[in-house]
Amino acid sequence: MNERLSSISISDSISFKKSVDVLNRCFGKDYAGWQRAFLMLSENEAVWFPKIALIEGGIAKAQDKVYGCVNTVSEDGMYIEERNSIACGKVENIKRYVFAKADRKSPYKYIGTFVKDMKLSANDKAVYKRVEDGIDLRKWN
Repeated sequence: MNERLSSISISDSISFKKSVDVLNRCFGKDYAGWQRAFLMLSENEAVWFPKIALIEGGIAKAQDKVYGCVNTVSEDGMYIEERNSIACGKVENIKRYVFAKADRKSPYKYIGTFVKDMKLSANDKAVYKRVEDGIDLRKWN
């Protein structure tokens, strides 16, 4: 099933094997592959593919050893906290359409649209608050 989607919501059961599938089906791209975790769509919109931290012995650890971002999601799904990498949280004042991956074998799933919360963010962490739970994808498709 590779048709383009007109919308997506956090309540949908839609998931994607690879980030390139998200870009092609949701955002009108025709990429053969994509490996980065972040793509600017416009001046104030981006798609973000965080890998949610693994909890080992009660400690959150990054799935990706290269960039080392430790991404955790609050229990209510309203906040994402990003820590421990010079690459983390550098782009501000944009909407992030977030498709997260719980572990290496799980698919990507849309978990909401987030913006950086400047009051909760600090030098060692970026905190994002969910502002929307769905996306109208028609402008890209």
